Amino acid sequence: MAGSLLFRSFELSVQHAQPGQVVLSNEANEQGPQLANILSAMLQHFGISLNQEMLGGDSASRGGSPELSTVQSLALLQESALSIASNNELKLNEAAHAAAMATAFIVKECAPALTAEVGFNIAVYSFIEGCKTMPPLIVGYPMAAPTQKKPWYKLW
Repeated sequence: MAGSLLFRSFELSVQHAQPGQVVLSNEANEQGPQLANILSAMLQHFGISLNQEMLGGDSASRGGSPELSTVQSLALLQESALSIASNNELKLNEAAHAAAMATAFIVKECAPALTAEVGFNIAVYSFIEGCKTMPPLIVGYPMAAPTQKKPWYKLW
């Protein structure tokens, strides 16, 4: 959810994109790593140290293939996540950061059954995929429209 919430905050013009379609943007490349930094900082705060040699890599280091696709997962969770963000008056990027913090808590709690490194890898992979994938549309909740910028040649 963190990556998808961040994606929604970018205010990209995506009217022709279909759910599940990859949407590349500079915003994702610039702001996406913040989610991994938040996750890492929270894990460190929880006293969990990560073995740097076990981070990144192939699907085996992420715990195998997921049972649900990104779009399927988002379809199950996004309405609740957006409602929580709205009820708490969070901007979408703030909600994304909060979701990254919650992810760190989940990684910590699952560490006995799933190593922290595998949890970290799954989370970071999901952050990247989420902030570069068109989420499912929600009836009554349009994707944010890009703000109109003043042309560079207008001074007033």
